[in-house]
Amino acid sequence: MKFYEEKWDKIDSLEQKSLPKSALDVVNEILAQAKTDKISEQVIKSFIYRLKYKNTNEENAFEALCHELDSAAKEAIFPDNAIMHTMLADMYWWYYQNNRYKFRNRSNTVNFDNKDMQTWTLDNLVAEIIKNYTLSLSNIEGLKKIKVKDYQELVEFGSKADNLRPTLYDFLAHKAIDFYSNTEIALTKPADNFELKEDFYFTEAQTFISQDISSSDTLSLHFQAQQLLQDLLKFRLEDDKNIDALIDVDLKRLKFVYAHSVNNNKEALYLKALKKLEEDYKTKSFSAEISLAIAQYHNNLSGKYNPLEKETDKYKFYKKTAHEICNSVIEKFPKTNAAEHCKQLIISIENHNLSFNIESTVIPGSKFSAKVTYRYTKEIFIRAEKMDRANYEKLGEKYYSDDFYDKIKKNATKIYQLSHKLPDDKDFNQHSVEVILNELPVGFYVLFISNNEKFTYKKAMASYKAFTVSNLSYIKQQLYDGSYRFVILNRTTGMPIENVSCQSWYSKYNYSKRKYVKRLGKSYVTDKNGSFIVNSQKSKGSESWNFDFKLADDFLTTASSSYIYYQSHEKHSTIHTTFFTDRAIYRPGQTIYFKGISIRSDGETNKIETKHNLTVTLKDVNYQKVSDLELTTNEYGTFSGSFNIPLGLLNGNFVLESYNGSKYISVEEYKRPKFEVEILPFKGNYLLNDEVEIEGKAVSFSGAALSDANVKYRVVRTPQWSGWWNWNFNSAPVEIKNGEITTNDSGHFKLKFKALPDLSFPESEYLSFSYQIITDVTDINGETQSTSKSMNVGYRALKVSLPLSGLINKNDKKYDDKVLKLIEIGTYNFNYEYVSAKGEIKIFKLKDTPDVIRSRYWTRPDKHLYSKEEWYKAFPGNIFDNESESLQLEKEKQVFMIAFDTKEQKKLDFSIVKGFETGRYVAEINSIDAFGNKVSNKHFFNVFTDKGKKMPFNVISLFSTVKTYCEP
Repeated sequence: MKFYEEKWDKIDSLEQKSLPKSALDVVNEILAQAKTDKISEQVIKSFIYRLKYKNTNEENAFEALCHELDSAAKEAIFPDNAIMHTMLADMYWWYYQNNRYKFRNRSNTVNFDNKDMQTWTLDNLVAEIIKNYTLSLSNIEGLKKIKVKDYQELVEFGSKADNLRPTLYDFLAHKAIDFYSNTEIALTKPADNFELKEDFYFTEAQTFISQDISSSDTLSLHFQAQQLLQDLLKFRLEDDKNIDALIDVDLKRLKFVYAHSVNNNKEALYLKALKKLEEDYKTKSFSAEISLAIAQYHNNLSGKYNPLEKETDKYKFYKKTAHEICNSVIEKFPKTNAAEHCKQLIISIENHNLSFNIESTVIPGSKFSAKVTYRYTKEIFIRAEKMDRANYEKLGEKYYSDDFYDKIKKNATKIYQLSHKLPDDKDFNQHSVEVILNELPVGFYVLFISNNEKFTYKKAMASYKAFTVSNLSYIKQQLYDGSYRFVILNRTTGMPIENVSCQSWYSKYNYSKRKYVKRLGKSYVTDKNGSFIVNSQKSKGSESWNFDFKLADDFLTTASSSYIYYQSHEKHSTIHTTFFTDRAIYRPGQTIYFKGISIRSDGETNKIETKHNLTVTLKDVNYQKVSDLELTTNEYGTFSGSFNIPLGLLNGNFVLESYNGSKYISVEEYKRPKFEVEILPFKGNYLLNDEVEIEGKAVSFSGAALSDANVKYRVVRTPQWSGWWNWNFNSAPVEIKNGEITTNDSGHFKLKFKALPDLSFPESEYLSFSYQIITDVTDINGETQSTSKSMNVGYRALKVSLPLSGLINKNDKKYDDKVLKLIEIGTYNFNYEYVSAKGEIKIFKLKDTPDVIRSRYWTRPDKHLYSKEEWYKAFPGNIFDNESESLQLEKEKQVFMIAFDTKEQKKLDFSIVKGFETGRYVAEINSIDAFGNKVSNKHFFNVFTDKGKKMPFNVISLFSTVKTYCEP
């Protein structure tokens, strides 16, 4: 072995000297000698180093090394060949990771001997990876007898290699499972693709290994993994001396299934399985890994918590649960790897967060507010400091991040400082509050918020924002000619202000100074209407202009730039050509017949362009010219022609074009369909969890039934919300069933599926699920036709509604019309098919808000530092919580009630609205579905009169469209 030690030492020396070619020569010496001595460790190690050096220095060396290793693996004896096959699989996977972009749009080839890796598709590559992992494990019993320690030159040792991968079988099997668990590879899925949907995947190990798991989807990574996990678990269960290795593989199995399962109840099943595993091995130190997994489970799901949505309250204390579990692990098993991971998770959970929002401009002499968002923070300190605006901007050009923070702290003057204790639910989640800030005179300020009284930036959390205190405000309007009109207003009263000085400026990059330099433009003064006009530029080009407004000590700058550009007033006419073809899809060799019309337009008028010469060109999918024609428009501005599509060109999108118009057409090899597929209208009423029967038929266009045709189907579920209720969680479509059936003698087919709901959504009468039934029917000649249809199923079998407008004019003449005054009472199932129903309609007038409510500039906080009375005292008319939302308004009185039976009468005479007072209303409609379930809906609407002289309810503005259409 001295020979090998000396040679590897020499390689280390050459590598340190950056001499990879010389090192490769020595590696080749070792490889040759190792083959002679039949020392497999050295042979395999040499291959690894050859890959390292050749791939660095030689072009296309990687592909050559893969072929070389493939040949060596085929010639090698056991167990060397097993390790080589795993190495080759790893190399193929590395190749994909570094060449992802090459696989994106490759199509599979048929009967093609693609030995060149660079021509492989993703399916080819994955098949090779699976094949090599399978070959590496072809002699499982032999691998189980070989200790991994015998290959210490190849395996990086540590507790995992020694205890958790004791045999070569463990080591190679885990590497294969690690590949099978990746979610990056997206293969083309067959109709009967393998899915982890049964509950037994989450059962304890003894039950799991006894399951018969089979699939025709042999390329499925998940299928390969489950078979391997079964065998690996069987092997580990037989070894009662190494419980850690058993726990490790069983935990890997549960994590794998949880990550990829499509089971509706997988969260509950996973947690139950983890707790059972933890209980079974609670005295073993390695059970700390199970506890860590339970903590990670809770921490990951805690992200679903939204303090503004009660439906997510079950996740509120998940972070706290994870925190407690981690502390328990550290206390019970302090020297384990799991304990170290728990320490990191605790740091993540306890991570502080502090930020705030404030209006960019506030009114002088008035209190103002800020929204503070925090996590794991008990107290905040707030400081308002005054600063010279020009100095602030100058420092901003020179300093960044914490240096800028320190500079503005030194250059600003403290005005006041406040502190607040923050609400703490001890849940480690992010929360938010609004704080009341004291009055300030006009000027430029910086607001600092920190969890440290000294506002240190480096050792605590600190956030800052600059803002202006000004009684000036402005409205900006761009006019048709590119100029701008500015109107300067009093921020408190909204009245225009005269004699406000306005200075325009823009920033231009100075290349010698390597920074933007401020350039002044024209100055303006507002007129008696508070306005001034900035004309468009005289020359071509544009600049991004800003404006400073000044009145005595009051100063304000525009929040955004205005692009004032040159606009020519000369009329320019252009010709546009529109093409029309005799069809949209052509076969190769067919003739394209086309017509066109040319129209000249100057932006205001249009006229046909006669005697206009133009060249029409046909271009192929590569945008190469196929043919062209010289044409002239006739007295009507039209032209016509034809092109023959040559055979042998690539099919796809061709284009007909002239210099002023174009049209795309499709050239495809297609056959006329010989039959069609239809999913028949749905029958019966269904609720969620019912078994649904779907019927379809396949009929040839000659009228003959298509018997014994193969039908592949899929059922895909998507959640849907209706009515006034809403749910903010997103949910991707989930395939809940697939299969194959055959049409009968009459061409009909039937399929059944259980309308399973997504249990992560709360049960609600307003929730339904759309089940899309997708069918592919193939006849005996191989022709396939497809169709799809969606069925909606909910927790109720009935939906009720009233088609009321949100804003109703009680004096609208339509309420005097015998027909228009009637509105339809909607009673239908979730597939929008009419269902007769009985019920009642009640209309209530709602109590108005006590004052006009001013909305926030930010989202609603979930916590409050003040009572509603304290808030309204500081900010009369400013919203406190969500009191202006219709759902929060109390009912004042019932103004109408009627029972209905849509079997007898489907219409409601809504002329009753003429007797309503102006204000806010809610119409409640209640009924019972065919299964005896209560069904309801709410419609909020507002009533006003166009003859009134005051607002119908407390609202800042109210607009109603008088006319919704116009004619020239």
